[in-house]
Amino acid sequence: MPDNDATTPHGAPMRPEEVRAVRYKLGQSQSEFALMIGVTLSTLQAWEDGRHVPDGPAQALLRVAAKNPKMVAKALGH
Repeated sequence: MPDNDATTPHGAPMRPEEVRAVRYKLGQSQSEFALMIGVTLSTLQAWEDGRHVPDGPAQALLRVAAKNPKMVAKALGH
């Protein structure tokens, strides 16, 4: 059965402060970071405000970026 729950298979969803911390590690504004990871500014703001949680590929990308932000920035051409 497909698993579309943001809490699995890799644990709890990213909290707003975790999303914000990734962006801070990269030294980017919300606009810059949203553009870099391919989401709208409103989506990123919703994640950082706790109104929504990233799921699927977005959560995976953010988890990798949390561990190695420079590698992710380089891979995404920034």
